[in-house]
Amino acid sequence: MKRLIMCITMLFSLIEADAQKRKKPVERMPFPVAEYDTLPMIDAGNSIIKGEAFFVSTWAQVRKAVGTSVYLFRVTSYTKEWFDIYVLGNRNMTDWDDRVKKYNTYTTSSSEGKFEFYKVPKGSYYLFLWFYWDEPQYNTYGRVIGTKRFGGLLQQSITVDGTSAYNYVLTNK
Repeated sequence: MKRLIMCITMLFSLIEADAQKRKKPVERMPFPVAEYDTLPMIDAGNSIIKGEAFFVSTWAQVRKAVGTSVYLFRVTSYTKEWFDIYVLGNRNMTDWDDRVKKYNTYTTSSSEGKFEFYKVPKGSYYLFLWFYWDEPQYNTYGRVIGTKRFGGLLQQSITVDGTSAYNYVLTNK
């Protein structure tokens, strides 16, 4: 019995240590000035990126990403670190270096879940958004007993040539 209690105590200690580690922001790498000096600013190209974003629920209901911020971030060592740790790994990081803002942009999706970016230069990008909605949850008597949150991250890695038009669909299906 003592061994069982010791094992359980050790397990909870490990879980707590992991939780504390996840709360502390991950230190961001130094801003790679030389890498960014070779890149054009975000509005220095001629490519057009258009698209739409939506989720398909488990009940085959389409939920358009209406009024949602859609992001276009240049793929660099700096944004790749952020994307891997923050976006995919769900861990906080220290603040951005403000110089990165000249190379990334965002827009807001329309009432139809559509988005557009203009004057995009040649390169590789992360195209992404987070979209959530709440739905009521009912008990067996048909009364609302709360809500449940649905949605999440929609993302795609893309490459543009700096002169063409592109159309993307961001969805979970």
